[in-house]
Amino acid sequence: MRIFRDPLLLLLLTILAISLLAFMAGLLPYPFGLLVLSAFIVARILRISSGLR
Repeated sequence: MRIFRDPLLLLLLTILAISLLAFMAGLLPYPFGLLVLSAFIVARILRISSGLR
């Protein structure tokens, strides 16, 4: 799948995972950028799916 080969998407997913893990570990008071990162991820997936780069 092309979606999982996209470096920008992998970077966004990694940042989201780190943010959520830090929140669950109690290092952050709330998950920073959760909505923004989720929106970027969805937008990137839709762009890849449409065939644009």
